[in-house]
Amino acid sequence: MAYIAILILTLVTGVFIYRKLDYPDNRFLVLIFAGAMFVRSTVSVVFTDITYINNFGGLGFLSGDDLLYSMKGLSIMHKLADGTFVYTLQEFGVNLYTCILAVFYRIFGFNLVASKFINCYLGALLPVAAYFVSKKLTGQNVSAKILAVICAFYPSFIYWSSHNLKDPLIMLAVWLGIYLVLKTISRELKVLDIVIFGLYAFIILNLQIMYVYQISLIGLYFVLSYASKPIKICALIAIAAFVVYVAVEQDLYAKFMIFSEEHQLKIALGDDSGYYLYSKNFMNNIIDGKPDPVGFMTVYVKGMTYFLFIPFFWKLNSIMQFAVMPQILVWYILLVFAVPGFIKMLKSKPGANGAVFLFLIIGISFWAFMEGNAGTAFRHRDHFASVIFLYSAIGIQNFFISANKDERLK
Repeated sequence: MAYIAILILTLVTGVFIYRKLDYPDNRFLVLIFAGAMFVRSTVSVVFTDITYINNFGGLGFLSGDDLLYSMKGLSIMHKLADGTFVYTLQEFGVNLYTCILAVFYRIFGFNLVASKFINCYLGALLPVAAYFVSKKLTGQNVSAKILAVICAFYPSFIYWSSHNLKDPLIMLAVWLGIYLVLKTISRELKVLDIVIFGLYAFIILNLQIMYVYQISLIGLYFVLSYASKPIKICALIAIAAFVVYVAVEQDLYAKFMIFSEEHQLKIALGDDSGYYLYSKNFMNNIIDGKPDPVGFMTVYVKGMTYFLFIPFFWKLNSIMQFAVMPQILVWYILLVFAVPGFIKMLKSKPGANGAVFLFLIIGISFWAFMEGNAGTAFRHRDHFASVIFLYSAIGIQNFFISANKDERLK
């Protein structure tokens, strides 16, 4: 029954996509959605079959987190059945996604492969969502299609979709947030968008509390877009005052840096792929009440470098890191294309692009301070990678347009 339900959901989604757009984009997106779903489902089945033999006592889990989320979902299901479940985000592994798993198990029974098809479906929606939002931002079909293809077949996106993890749902939520940003700053919000914002806020608050800043940003954009001029001025003064307060309030700054350092140290000590950014001298200055801006920028730049570029070619600590090197090479190439794509968007649509970039860079910066493990950095940056690929797609399109022009001149 579980497989039939997922098949029906997939078919209904395909029909909805086909009817939503005019020819020829509808056919393209249906093919992308179907291809992404097929690849993810196949990988999920094959990998789970392999790990039935090799990992976690032959239970079919692809990773420790896959095991954690699957078992948390099963535990919640049992507690729901006997009426003892109490929802709390303070319990590690309990979140919106594990609750979805619990409901799935309750309806269809514990079926590990079938439950992973939930993420296959969510992962297959990613290129569709990216296409819609990219087209709204850029107004370009070609770059939106390039982005959809990248999101559909980027290896690690496929890999996370073959796990019972919350990452595919987070990645979709990020695009939902960017959609709301664009609708807000263009003053195109409708009643349905308010409902979508409520859903989006619920997902963020119950899935990745670190991203709560995104809700605040959308609220800020709403005030600046829709409020009267006096209210806008008051809002800007309040923001400026808050920024100044954060900058001069040493206790708040120290608490953030100490929390970030402790979080990173804990993760860095987890295995051989851990890394640590904070120098003893910098932390002593923080404890002594000295801001040390040079030390702060050193940690930030190092953190951004590690988060965006690890694992490094010259420092491989595992077979898995060696195996992802081809993707890392592709990642570097896409980052190179993202630079001219970002510059072009900054020139053509500075307001919208600036709002999206702020949405993006704050989240990455949080991870830069707190991440400390190559594997989790590789995974967590995929929360934002598809947004970076939006700029990569623009850069790729412009590169080939320029190349064709040069060819015609010859």
